[in-house]
Amino acid sequence: MESIEFKYDYKSESNSFMTSFMGDDLPIFLKITVQDTAISFVSLLHLKTSEERYKDVAWELNQTNKTLTFGTFYLSTLMTI
Repeated sequence: MESIEFKYDYKSESNSFMTSFMGDDLPIFLKITVQDTAISFVSLLHLKTSEERYKDVAWELNQTNKTLTFGTFYLSTLMTI
């Protein structure tokens, strides 16, 4: 088994770990926040679309969300985590 070098940033004020990795066809940014009673995961997919397509993209995301046991995809014009 090969050794995999895993790089991440840690912010103590929010107890959060941030990293990124390559998905099947695009990079994925991941933020993991550890709290006393929960661990939350937020992933940003670097997808872009024109404002005219937001309705179509939101519809497709809603269809995908129906099939997920955990998690949800959101459409955002700008998201900072």
